[in-house]
Amino acid sequence: MKDKKGNTGLNYNYQVATDDKYDFILAQKLINDPTDHHQFIPMADEVKMNLNRHPTFYTADTAYLTDKTLDYCYQNNITAIMPDRTESINIKHPKSENKYKKHNFQYNWYQDAYICPQNQILEYQNNRRINNKPYRVYSTTKCKKCPYKQECCKGRKKEIFHTANPLKIKMKENYNSELGKQTYQKRFHTGETYFAILKESRKFPGIQRKTTKKAQTELTLQTIAHNIKK
Repeated sequence: MKDKKGNTGLNYNYQVATDDKYDFILAQKLINDPTDHHQFIPMADEVKMNLNRHPTFYTADTAYLTDKTLDYCYQNNITAIMPDRTESINIKHPKSENKYKKHNFQYNWYQDAYICPQNQILEYQNNRRINNKPYRVYSTTKCKKCPYKQECCKGRKKEIFHTANPLKIKMKENYNSELGKQTYQKRFHTGETYFAILKESRKFPGIQRKTTKKAQTELTLQTIAHNIKK
């Protein structure tokens, strides 16, 4: 599998689902897919198999946010908190050098409008399909006289495209709620604690087995040990 630098080697993508109350490992899987895009559903199925039920609440990062994931959550009555790409950029880079990028335009839920860095309101104009996906389009007529127009947009006016998928809109609403923000802030601890314990406290040197099946067994034993100690 290719690593983050694009080099091919004996690399794996280790997926873990953890309980946020006791830090138990509810499911874990070793895969050869370098991305997380298609992993939410199989991991959620694994959790359901181990618990004999679906948890009603999940948090995950942006890589897991796909249309199939949203449909799966809807069909199984799961509330998920996942930031979209714009929100993820704001988390990682809260002070962008180019303040006229989309993620620096603040969305106002009550007005259903975007507010630009110059405090102009971009109102909803119409719906448009891009790559066969529905989007809501927001713009303003004030761009023409704005002294920062050249930095902000190449055309006559700035247009912001906002998903028109109702499930994505609901996800965005969940994430931007007070509960959503508080819950997502805990995700780093919930998701990363196990890896920190594995590397630091247990001095895990890394996978020693060379086949996926044997490597999976090795990590399963580590998971069992982790849960027993909890």
